[in-house]
Amino acid sequence: MDKIGYEYENNTSYLTIQAMENQKTGYQIKMLLNNDIPGLLDISMRSMNNQTYYYYDVTFKKPLSKLYEFGKMTWEDVVCICKSIDTLTKAVDMYLLDISCVLILPEYMYLNVSDKEIRYVYCPDANREFQTMLKGLFEFILEHYQHGTDCKNQMRVYEIYQKIIDGNYKIHCLEQLTKESSHSPEKEKTIEFPHIQQDEPVVIEEVAPERVVTEEEKQPVHKIWGIEVGIGICAVLTVYAAAVLLFPEMAVIDMSVYFCVFLILAGCAGGVFLQKKRKKLKEMGELTQLTQEKKYSFVPEEEEEPKNNEKGQKPYEPPKEAAGSNTILLSDYLQKKKDLNLTLVLQNGQELESYYEERLLPDTFPCAIGNMAAYCSIVIHSELISRLHACIYREDGAFYLEDMNSTNGTFLNGRRLLPKERQLLSDGDMVGFANLLYKVEKS
Repeated sequence: MDKIGYEYENNTSYLTIQAMENQKTGYQIKMLLNNDIPGLLDISMRSMNNQTYYYYDVTFKKPLSKLYEFGKMTWEDVVCICKSIDTLTKAVDMYLLDISCVLILPEYMYLNVSDKEIRYVYCPDANREFQTMLKGLFEFILEHYQHGTDCKNQMRVYEIYQKIIDGNYKIHCLEQLTKESSHSPEKEKTIEFPHIQQDEPVVIEEVAPERVVTEEEKQPVHKIWGIEVGIGICAVLTVYAAAVLLFPEMAVIDMSVYFCVFLILAGCAGGVFLQKKRKKLKEMGELTQLTQEKKYSFVPEEEEEPKNNEKGQKPYEPPKEAAGSNTILLSDYLQKKKDLNLTLVLQNGQELESYYEERLLPDTFPCAIGNMAAYCSIVIHSELISRLHACIYREDGAFYLEDMNSTNGTFLNGRRLLPKERQLLSDGDMVGFANLLYKVEKS
């Protein structure tokens, strides 16, 4: 495939691929030109300047690579792709064509958004390994899949990908892989009692295992209890020695003054030591309990706010934008700020029968424009606007406009853009989406 492009002619969009010279593809070309083969784009051939080109009709269709720049892929989309590949491979075998000539690549898989039908490019000059293309396709699917919202089906996609890598699949039965999954819901465990007549087996639902307190959790409690006894003994000895020192007649046994003083000091020291030990063990017990609560709780903790310093001020943190970034020239910074915002202002609103937004404000990029909210950041409710009509990109502070194979065209300063043609937008440019005319304003 030497040269690939797009052309628009008589309200029809074409993908064009330059044919290679000296290729013996007569049988394949006759089959493609004389039959409507399921799963393949309609093809025609033209010769210009001693060069032959394949023309593929892609009207009303969008390539998968562009479509999923703006939306995430769902499990239903994966099933639809697998079904389309099954249909394709069966048709290729039926018409005795070569599957290695089919471009099973996201940029050459064209989807009709209205009926979810996928058509493929058959290029007689191509020669690609089917498994390699399939592996690349599922890598694209995994990259654009809506992660986090459907974990079960997400794991099923990974399983299919692994089977493709291992070659554990049949070429005509990819859809069957979507029905096989080791992560399907577990069957309820049933217990049947043979001595009891019953119409249906008794179903016992699984119960979550109880949490058992370990010996490690009990140990701090026993230690604290022993320390409490020790503190009590120290207190009793201290009080008794002080009483004997003050009132010698209360002594049960004879004790010298020095011994009483020694008991008082030893009791106080022991009490203080045991108090600290008890406090430490209580903290350990609370930490163990907190750790267990974290282990069995699925509620995320709230992040602690940074503590203030002694003066009541929060510690200094560098600005996120500046931290770790490189110094840029002031001129580059001013130019970047200058081209930061883009506005499209409607110019011919008074001439139209319906009401349309006077100002379009692209704020996320790439910014898709069309009449289908599922794929577009800016929705224009008009029958003349395609579901995915055009797209605005921002690169290095500059804005670019690209046509997304729209039916009624995307225009820049009066010239219709070819499908997938990308042009720089300047301040004051006139942009047209079908019959809507907008002026570009940068601020």
